[in-house]
Amino acid sequence: MNIAIVEDDKNTQEELKQHLLHFSDEHKLSFNIQCFTDAKSFLERPASIFTLVFLDIDLPGMNGMDAAEKLRQEKNDIMIIFVTSLAQYALKGYKVQAFDFLVKPFNYYALEMSLNRALPTLKTKGKTLVISQTDRTKKIINIADLIYIEVINHTLYFHTLKNTYTSIDTLDRYHKELNEDNFALCNRCYLVNLHFVTGIKANDVILADGHKLPISRYKKQTFIDSLNLFLSQEDAF
Repeated sequence: MNIAIVEDDKNTQEELKQHLLHFSDEHKLSFNIQCFTDAKSFLERPASIFTLVFLDIDLPGMNGMDAAEKLRQEKNDIMIIFVTSLAQYALKGYKVQAFDFLVKPFNYYALEMSLNRALPTLKTKGKTLVISQTDRTKKIINIADLIYIEVINHTLYFHTLKNTYTSIDTLDRYHKELNEDNFALCNRCYLVNLHFVTGIKANDVILADGHKLPISRYKKQTFIDSLNLFLSQEDAF
């Protein structure tokens, strides 16, 4: 896996690199790590070669948030984990589809928790789903971009990060097809990508973009069990 670290503080940069090497050794993963001290030099490289970037926000010249916005404007789907002491940027981070935040000073345990959450999502990176749309055209959807599938009157609505697509099909079919890709039913009308779940409040599933989906009394415990398993996965690769 190719990982970029964009951090101007050499001590933090080296600490993060050593934590990543420790994690890769413990989990028997192969990490190719490249370090940058500013956003400009990072953006001069094709970001598509990287799977994951640890991006400081408080950088000289272009800050990390602006760099992330530039990545998304170019429709780059690299996973972003911000490394920052500026916790107030957390809400803004959702606009650039940041996966997580590591707040300085951080330790190995914090990094490990973040990576354990990231690995199941990275596992689906590049995997696609082909659907037959209601206009009879085929559409290829990246599974990592699919937030949830909704069924209304036998029509499926595929809600992704950028668009919603429709298809005449059954939710059961996609429940089976996405069974190993961390999707779970919160009720008979919604199949949810667990990566986008930020919490459960009363009878609602809370998604990263602020949307709330109702969770049924009969599905609630099974959904919670699936979410807990997803969050605890350590050997997803």
